[in-house]
Amino acid sequence: MKAAVDEFLRGAGIDLSATAWSQLDEIFERMTATNREYNLTRITGYDEFLVKHVADSLLVAAAIPDLRTPQTTVADVGCGAGFPVLALALAFPECAFVAIDSTARKTTFVNDTIAAIGLDNCRVVCGRARELGRQPAHAAAYGCVLARAVSDSAALIGECRRLLAPGGVLVNYRTPDAIAAESQTTAREAVKHKLTSTVSPVFQLPAGSGTRQFMILRQESISYGD
Repeated sequence: MKAAVDEFLRGAGIDLSATAWSQLDEIFERMTATNREYNLTRITGYDEFLVKHVADSLLVAAAIPDLRTPQTTVADVGCGAGFPVLALALAFPECAFVAIDSTARKTTFVNDTIAAIGLDNCRVVCGRARELGRQPAHAAAYGCVLARAVSDSAALIGECRRLLAPGGVLVNYRTPDAIAAESQTTAREAVKHKLTSTVSPVFQLPAGSGTRQFMILRQESISYGD
């Protein structure tokens, strides 16, 4: 499966180094060991890890150019067991990544994993996006904010918009069905907060593992009014 996922990613313009693949294998081993102690993630098989964590996480780079821009600061809101943030930090070492989650047990795992694999462009913050967005260290601090398996796009705007730097982009990992269901409420929230909303093409995941589509919300200007 690794060869198939590697080929899939190369087709999307994402080339992982041999070192990055080795680090991903170490992440999988740590996840598997931690899952024996408590429920960190429901994805426990290696092939499923490669498709649903690695390939799915990195696919966002095919949808938006921001992750290919050096010095972009990226926040992963609701990082869970560390995806997409860990895979993206390995793939794009010139960007800075912040893993955000409100569950201390998960942020501890991600932080320990970052230290174990020697990932120096990623750090961890334990907290809620809405609250962090009101703090000077995080308000308008991120050129890109990502969310995967967190909430619908309209609700995500309310949670995360204060984190966006001017011209920044908020990207929600969704399915085509979810985007269709959310399109009207998302459009209303986007207009209210001066965000332009677009959707990515539909991507097919490897091994017939489903489809992925991204809701892309780009900030026109700072608008923090409630």
